Amino acid sequence: MALLYKSEELLSVLSGRNGPLADCSESDIYHMKQKAREFAGIFQRSSSCVEGRNAQLSLRHHGIHRLSDQKLRALTVVHNYYLKRPDGTTAAERFYENRPIDMFKWLLGNMSQVPRPRNGTKIAA
Repeated sequence: MALLYKSEELLSVLSGRNGPLADCSESDIYHMKQKAREFAGIFQRSSSCVEGRNAQLSLRHHGIHRLSDQKLRALTVVHNYYLKRPDGTTAAERFYENRPIDMFKWLLGNMSQVPRPRNGTKIAA
């Protein structure tokens, strides 16, 4: 309830006689409020995508206690572009509201051929 009062107080200052919105019409102020609600919804959705990832990283960290920066970046890419919800969307797709290109097809097209592994057995002298 206190948050609602504070919100109304701040909005009244904005649209008051000397406020920055004093010259705006009621319809302009209404449209600005609608956009503010829309942007707040986008922010809420973008932060909620991260909460599930943080829990997943916490579980992994619990088991091995230290994730290298390279592994952390790889896990971030897998989480954002590969893991899908039951509705078939990825975190990146939900965040950008657009389907990204297929990550593995892109990797196959842009990576050079992987060299053969070294011979692991060495003869002791």
